Order: sequence, then C-alpha cells, then structure tokens
Amino acid sequence: RTLLGFLIHEIAHVLYSDMDNLRRLILAASREAGTRDTADVAQMLNALEDYYIEREASDPSSPMVGNAGALLGRLNDTVMADVAQGVADRASDPIGQGIALILAHMDRHGQQDAPVLADQMAEARAVARPDVLDLVDAALDRLDRIAVTCTTPADHRAAAEERATICGGLYRALSDLAQQDDDDQQEGQQGQQGQQDGDDQQEGQQGQ
Repeated sequence: RTLLGFLIHEIAHVLYSDMDNLRRLILAASREAGTRDTADVAQMLNALEDYYIEREASDPSSPMVGNAGALLGRLNDTVMADVAQGVADRASDPIGQGIALILAHMDRHGQQDAPVLADQMAEARAVARPDVLDLVDAALDRLDRIAVTCTTPADHRAAAEERATICGGLYRALSDLAQQDDDDQQEGQQGQQGQQDGDDQQEGQQGQ
C-alpha cells in the first residue's frame, strides 16, 4: 500500500503540477524570493506542490481514485513519522523549519487515513516558532483558495505560476526572519562585549 500511495502521489504531480515548466517555475519563485539559492527554493516549492496535489488527490468529493486518502495516508504515516522532530530541530533556521512545517501539514484537512501524521502535525504546531507557523499557515491558506477555483487538472496546472509566486513570497518572509535573528544576535553580542569592556575598565581603575 505504501508503494501504491507513492504512485498516486506521482500521478497527482502529472495531473496537477506543471512538470513541463518546473525549472522556469523554480526560477520565478527564486526571483520573487530575491535569492539565487535555487536549491532551497526548489525544496520549498516541491513541499508546497506536494501539499497542493495531495489535497486535490484525496478530496473526498472527487478523489483521484476511490481509496486515494487511505493510500496517501499510509505513505505519509511512513515517511513523515519524525517530521515534528525536524520542526523542533530547526528552530534557529526559519526556512528549514518552514519547509518541515509544510510537510507536517500534508493532511491539513484530514482527508487521509493518517493517524501518525495527524499526531505529528499537532506536535509540529506546538513546537514551531509562532512567527514561522503564521507565515506557513498563510501560504497554505492561499494555496487552498487557488485550489477551490480550479475545476479541471488543466486549471490546476495553469495556476502553477501563482503557486510559485506564493512560494517566493514565503521564502522571502522566512529569510527576513532569519536576517532579523542574525541582527538580534549580533546586537546581543555587542551589548555583552560592551558590558564586559566596561567591567574590565572599572576593575582596572579600582586596581590603580
């Protein structure tokens, strides 16, 4: 059943993702993100696409196959068994934590038979940075709004560029958080050094 779930996942990419223009979409997302690091952007875009296509494939009103939710659930219960730990381990890496959070939300709408993933999602939300979680939730909400406007596989593929733009915006926002973390850390270190210099000077004066 895990192999069947993988096949459903890959077929869903063919149906709903614009695989013919994947490189162009990665570059578009990178431009929106303001980065040349296409590898990280590609990883985030893939995670968002995984969320999007599985949402569609397991939609109970029109599943790709009758038991798509069960098959994808079995797959995700296997491959996402430790995703919450990945979220916890990346607290100092907003981009990495954001990607891990997207994966943890693969069954955000409870359409799959995935009890392990459901527990992992709850745990991931509990340990995630609130600022990162808010940004990921907002991005997934936007993907959901796109999905409900599409009625055919061709519609979903045509919306791939809009999804790439969402990816780029999320990446940029998470990058800004990382930069703010670095700035705060630097200020803290400078403050500690200034305090230490003051203490050393006072000790020297007392010694004289």
